Amino acid sequence: MRSTTYKTTHLGRSGRSAVRLTAIGALALAAGLGGSSAALAAPVGGPTDICSPHPKRSFSISDDFVYEHQNASLSVKLSGPACYTVKVDFATANGSAKAGSDYVAKSGTLTFAPGTTQKNIVVDVIDDAVSEPNETFTVVLSNPVAANISDSLGKVTISGLEPAG
Repeated sequence: MRSTTYKTTHLGRSGRSAVRLTAIGALALAAGLGGSSAALAAPVGGPTDICSPHPKRSFSISDDFVYEHQNASLSVKLSGPACYTVKVDFATANGSAKAGSDYVAKSGTLTFAPGTTQKNIVVDVIDDAVSEPNETFTVVLSNPVAANISDSLGKVTISGLEPAG
């Protein structure tokens, strides 16, 4: 665990407080012992909203360009670390590329543990050895939990040509 300097602010009249620092040392708020006070602890000079659901973090997904003998890999990013678990569902969707003949359909849920900001989705591309124009399909993000979605569509382009060399 890294070393961090904390500033504690006491709220209430009794001055007695119990502060529990989180594993990432971001923010803690606990009720006072035997009184009506509370204490707020945050890294000095650091953000004070990392444990707050406001502002919520948001998900985005990258695009990818692959040749038929490669698999597509799309990065799903969270706009910043959170100290709570966030989730988002994903599923492939046909475009000019069709599941079963051009790629293997895939769906699931990505779970981001506290502090995690990136996960990858790998989609198997089928090499049909047929020369054809570029084809596309998408990976769609949906149903976020404890976050928003800023970019829900990851576009995958499959090149029908083999790379030179």
